Order: sequence, then structure tokens, then C-alpha cells
Amino acid sequence: MTRSVYFLALTERGDDRAATDDRRLWSLTTRGLSEMIGDFLQMGISNSDVHTLARCFRDRDVYPARDFESRCTPRPPDIFVTYDWSYSFFELQESAYGGLWYIRDELMRRHPSIHQLDIEDLLVDEVTFWIDFVFIDQSARDVRAELDVMPALIDSAKLHFALSHTALTRAWCCYELALYNKRFADPDPEPGPPTGPLLHSLIAPMPLQYRGWESTETSVAEDKVFLEEQLNDLYPGGTLGLGR
Repeated sequence: MTRSVYFLALTERGDDRAATDDRRLWSLTTRGLSEMIGDFLQMGISNSDVHTLARCFRDRDVYPARDFESRCTPRPPDIFVTYDWSYSFFELQESAYGGLWYIRDELMRRHPSIHQLDIEDLLVDEVTFWIDFVFIDQSARDVRAELDVMPALIDSAKLHFALSHTALTRAWCCYELALYNKRFADPDPEPGPPTGPLLHSLIAPMPLQYRGWESTETSVAEDKVFLEEQLNDLYPGGTLGLGR
């Protein structure tokens, strides 16, 4: 099967995941993200890196999935997004659109009968993303506990975007890459066609390549210890298995 076949599957709504009350498992379209960013600006939250944005949310007790619920979709995402928090949220928005336009161009190249505006409308208004600062409450007492949904969340996604050129230098980003791509390391339990998505992560051009787990960084030192424990459970060989 070609990559475009899986991109077409990404836009299908026939397999909609069930709605959920757990906001951590929700998602939003790129149009919803653009509208939410407009909400931030109206509140006086100016463009910044996501570290600064998270502090602002804590100071103001803002939880986007709760406070801007109408911008969200109460179902798991089609696309899980990995990025470096040094990015501004404007840059993240632009990168998300860039990833969608890559899908658009691939679909139109393989399927010229598809009208450009039709596929753009579908990608912008139907395909949904999961972005951490929207769906993880930055004011929670234990943000790490908030993230216990991540393995199931990533496993349910049809596609994974790694959007930052520094992603392979960040421990959280590498952990997310490992979680999504573990599906390709596990043997298919049943004979016959594979049952899940067959697309590896779509990774933005990265001048800073992966140099081993020991070289990755976290903003909070304890997070790297926590992530290493998770990876030791996830992969044979633990963090040493990531480069294989």
C-alpha cells in the first residue's frame, strides 16, 4: 500500500473513536487551534514559547480544553503532535498547517481527481490533533499523573507529527517517538493484513540528529529519570533500544 492510501484513511470518519468525557483524550482541528489562539490573544496572552505559555496558564488558572471547550472535539485525535516547547505557539500552528499541506500535496499527486479545496477543507475542519498544552491541565497538582493517558492516547492515533527541528535532542520528544513507533517493533499478533496504521512518524527536517538517550535533555531533571523508567518497561534494552 502507498503512503497516500493511509493519508486517505486519515480523512475517513467511518471509524470515529467514541466520544469521551476525559478532556485529556480530546483533540482539535487546525481551525479550532487557530480560533483558540485568537481567544488567547483576546485574553491578553501574546505569542510566546510554550514554557512561557504554560506559566501564564498556571498564573491565570487557564485550562484550554475546559475554558475553550467549543474549540475542541470530544474524541481521541487522528494525529499526535510532538514538538519542542522552545517553539512559540504561532510557530507550532504554522508547522501543523505545513504537515497537513504535505498530506494534501501527496494526496493530490496520487489522486489528481481530488479537488484541492475539498481536501483542504477536510484536513482543516475534520482531521484532529492532540497538543499537550491544550489538553493537559498545566495547573494540575501532579502534571506527570495527568500524562498517564499518553500511552493509550498515542496508540490510538493514526499518525504522528514530530514538528520541531530540535525534537531529537529532547527527552520527552524521543519518548513520544518511541511510544508511537513501538507498533512497528511488535509482531502482528494475528495473521493477515495489519489492523493498525502503518505510517511511521512524519518528522520535520532535523539538523540536530539523535545522538543517544544520554544526550537528550529535559527542562525538569527528574522527568528524564521518569521517562527512562518508562522506556525500560517499553523496549527490550530500555533506552539502549531506542537507536535500533
